[in-house]
Amino acid sequence: FAEAESDHCFFGKLPFGSALCSRFPLKNSGQILMQSTSADLTLGSQARDFVENRGAVWGTVCIHNAHEFIFATAHLDHKSEELREKQMLTCLNALPANVPILLAGDFNTFQRSDHSHHQWSKILSFYASRGWPQPSENSLVLDLLRQRKWTDVATLFNSSFSCREPTCWTHCPLFRIDHAWLSSDCFARNTKLQLNAYKVYNNSASDHFPIVLDLTLL
Repeated sequence: FAEAESDHCFFGKLPFGSALCSRFPLKNSGQILMQSTSADLTLGSQARDFVENRGAVWGTVCIHNAHEFIFATAHLDHKSEELREKQMLTCLNALPANVPILLAGDFNTFQRSDHSHHQWSKILSFYASRGWPQPSENSLVLDLLRQRKWTDVATLFNSSFSCREPTCWTHCPLFRIDHAWLSSDCFARNTKLQLNAYKVYNNSASDHFPIVLDLTLL
């Protein structure tokens, strides 16, 4: 994929990026730039010398020439929760309105409620080994999504931890930081969306486990 697209976009030319692949034609698409500023250097508790720009991409699929559905993916900052919240706010405000949206990606954020007592103890030990302050039990990013009436797909299938397996890292699974969320328009009366399956796929092609979501647009 990177080789095929190297002449048309930056994907494959840089160490990482976001991409949206579809076997269905995209009616339209766009990208959202989460521009960093010098003030972002002071956000969060981890020291840093620079802040890179982050981004999101989205595309609209038209099902049966009637129903539109947007798929979007975002990759948020890896150090500061406050900056991730700012980036997610930029993303949510820029996405098209009044259309069902699935937003997924590496949000680099986690919350206590997604982890068992044993898992959380391992996270606290990891932070202590790095000399970092203890992580918050809540996620500003996920709280923002809930405030905007978005729904965590994993919670629709199972309220236990079986659908909330750690996604990072493949060599030492510790956190659930890769997510898939549905906008409130996905549950509107005129939207026919059927959720069939959700799982964290055991594949070590990356340093994160992929999320596999099976849904049907009727």
